[in-house]
Amino acid sequence: TTTTTTTTTTTRTSSCTTSSYRLDIIPKNVYTSRPRRRVRADDVMVCDCSLSEGCSENCINRMMFVECDPKYCPCGDECKNCRFQKREYAEVTLMEPKDAKGFGLMTRQALKKGQFVIEYVGEVVNEEEHNRRKVEYRKEGKRHFYFMSIANGEVIDATRRGNLSRFLNHSCNPNCETQKWQVGGELCIGIFALRDVDANTELTFDYHFERDAQQTQRLRCLCGEPNCRGFVGSKTANVEDARVCLGDDPSSSASLYDPARDEPRPVMVERGHVEDDPLGSLSTSSQQQGGRRRRFSGQVARGQTEVEQFLETVCSEGGVLTSDAHVIAVVRYLKPQYSIFEISNIFQVILASPTRSMREEFVKRGILSALQVLMHRYTEELTKANLPLLRKALDVVSFLPLTEEAIIRSRTGKCSFTTFLLDLCRHHDQEAARRAGAIAEKHLASQLRWRRESQQRAQQQMASSSGWRDRERERERDRDRDRPRIREWRQDGGRPPSLVVNANGKRPRDDARAFLPSPPPRPAHKTAAPPAAAPPPPRPAPTPTSTSNAKRFKEISDAFVWKQSSDDFRAIVREIIEYRVKKSTRDNKVLRKDKAKVEAIIDKLYNKVMKKENERAGGAVTVHKDLVKKVDGYARGHMKQYSK
Repeated sequence: TTTTTTTTTTTRTSSCTTSSYRLDIIPKNVYTSRPRRRVRADDVMVCDCSLSEGCSENCINRMMFVECDPKYCPCGDECKNCRFQKREYAEVTLMEPKDAKGFGLMTRQALKKGQFVIEYVGEVVNEEEHNRRKVEYRKEGKRHFYFMSIANGEVIDATRRGNLSRFLNHSCNPNCETQKWQVGGELCIGIFALRDVDANTELTFDYHFERDAQQTQRLRCLCGEPNCRGFVGSKTANVEDARVCLGDDPSSSASLYDPARDEPRPVMVERGHVEDDPLGSLSTSSQQQGGRRRRFSGQVARGQTEVEQFLETVCSEGGVLTSDAHVIAVVRYLKPQYSIFEISNIFQVILASPTRSMREEFVKRGILSALQVLMHRYTEELTKANLPLLRKALDVVSFLPLTEEAIIRSRTGKCSFTTFLLDLCRHHDQEAARRAGAIAEKHLASQLRWRRESQQRAQQQMASSSGWRDRERERERDRDRDRPRIREWRQDGGRPPSLVVNANGKRPRDDARAFLPSPPPRPAHKTAAPPAAAPPPPRPAPTPTSTSNAKRFKEISDAFVWKQSSDDFRAIVREIIEYRVKKSTRDNKVLRKDKAKVEAIIDKLYNKVMKKENERAGGAVTVHKDLVKKVDGYARGHMKQYSK
């Protein structure tokens, strides 16, 4: 059972307050001090249930008090672990006040042990606003406070806005309990049946009330059970002190209280849809602080946190768990909503597990998924405080006796635990990367080896192959290199080979020059000095079946022949098409941004060219300057339709 600090004051006064007050009935919590957390895929723990089971009692998320997300759950819409989201409440009704306890809550149907009754909803406020409202309510003379703590200083206030769950009374022998569930990235409090409950029975739970420095008097318990402890929040029975404090004296305020006359009646207004109001309901001082929680010194005496109280109950003096049965309760507190200090204390308890059976129980109860969610949060919000906690979480993973089955079934909505751990091996923090690498070497040696080999292959491919931009720069350098030589040929009255008129009487396009072979060496001038030494003999032309000597299109000779299956020929044709398409799309802003469309055009043109050349040449294609101009002209004509 999750221990929940609840403040529901039941002190009575002889003066009568207003006869009625307004209560807005809301379907879910309203966050006034901060925005509601967005559900991210890395925050969703995915169970391993089958569709036939439908996330029954054996669901790992259900055991950890985590509701499934239908988007990621294997059961989909058939998932039965969505009771908070679907608001599968029991039939309850308001009880009229009969004694000093005031109104109560009664069930209309029979309840089974462990059945979900209703969610406790209200306004979620931070610690500063919580303390301000307590002072305000006391000044207004309110007899009832409806505060219930969540985690990390946040409190649900159901005084003005809530639902029927706010009318649940305290009992030293309750038939219900509170449980904190993680629903859609937020912590929610649900009321669950402790035992079988008959219909038309009042529902109660233990408030676990704690007094603060502003409240000096203890609250007398009015449950009337045989095991009544006398005061709300007392751990031992103290009935005699309760009688002396308040009750048997005829002049006491309790004897003057008439429920039918003095209890103000709520006027409930249904609010079907409510929006969060961050900072809207806070005081002026709270808004100036930006709604952030700050610590108080002297105003409120801070006691132990909820996690500290729980660990003190289940651990020995040395901080060691006393039983394997407490393992699942410890795992339930591994949620990012709790403070760094509380999570660190839980890690310390796990690392102090004395037996292997206890450590195996942690793995069995799905601690890996909870640790993955926490570590992902710490890697995204990397601060000086989160970094030591990330390293400590990796120490916990290394400490546990992991099995292949546990590693495979642990995952979040974003990735599996295996993928997350392998990515963590490349973390910029060397110490965290070293610890993650040690865990991967121990449990994921084959996957780690495959990942490293894949990275090496990718790096080699990037180093060996130049991208489209690199090829563009190379062509620009070639054109700059050829310009002075072309000017010299023109001064001598000749034409460079790249400007020779073709068979159709047209000059080749200037853009096609980049794909043509380099011009021959400059001829000797008539009045030039004596000729230099004879150049070395030209290289012999490669055989028709060879493809090893032609890596760029400029190196192709007229006598070179490729077969249709040659990879070099395919690459050259695609290079021409890529150049023309990407150059044509420079002025088209819409098409330039749609990279997928550009790639589709390139693939379409490439397939058409290859098909036509195969049909024409019958499997053998001669690559020469005419083919260059033909492919380039075909691509240019095809791109005209996009320029329009």
